[in-house]
Amino acid sequence: MTNHVVILVLGDIGRSPRMQYHALSLLKNFPSMQITLVGYEGEVLIRPLVDFEDRARLNVIRISLTSQYLSGLMEFLRKISILHAFCKGLHLLFLLIYHLWVLPSYSLIIIQNPPFLPALIATYLVGQIQNTFGRKRHKIMIDWHNLGFKMYENSLGSRHFLVRVSKFLEVNLSSIADYHICVSHALKDWLHNNCALTATTLYDRPAAIFKFYGLDEVHSLLSKLGFTDELFNNYSNVEYSNTGNDE
Repeated sequence: MTNHVVILVLGDIGRSPRMQYHALSLLKNFPSMQITLVGYEGEVLIRPLVDFEDRARLNVIRISLTSQYLSGLMEFLRKISILHAFCKGLHLLFLLIYHLWVLPSYSLIIIQNPPFLPALIATYLVGQIQNTFGRKRHKIMIDWHNLGFKMYENSLGSRHFLVRVSKFLEVNLSSIADYHICVSHALKDWLHNNCALTATTLYDRPAAIFKFYGLDEVHSLLSKLGFTDELFNNYSNVEYSNTGNDE
């Protein structure tokens, strides 16, 4: 196993527990490993990462997409969805190339999908440039949570230009990655049938910080939230009448 792994989320890292659990698992199981989490600004990390005893091995890079020079242009382009998506993607591509280039050498990068664009392209380009300068190219792994083009399809429809382009890129560029993991067997089969990819299913499981509460603990919690016995009794005594027309 490599000594430095990068975990990349094109979203708020704090809202991606699965990727945080990847980081936590690697930190716990490989005592000499360095982990770098890269993602957008936002929520705090899960408590086990915040309180991790060897915190020096965890590096967190928060990317800000706001820019006083580009905000006006992006607001104008928002009215033209295709141009807005292209310019936003191009801006993010250069940001990612910069952040990935200045990091210490790493041998594996794990990218969350959706979305993996333009992260996959940035990662691939940085790897090729590093290889040109004599640095060993890192391996790429995609963690498939879902299909990226489906995010556009739900709001724009399956025949929209952006949906078609997104699906084409997702199907044809995903083979750039060296490894693939996914959240279900159904998604694994889709990747095999549509992208000719061999993925490993890694189910989401509750972390050790979660536990089952006993009856006394549940009763105590509900009482603190105001769900008293009297309130439940009032609800159970409500009579419901049939307002329909009986035949």
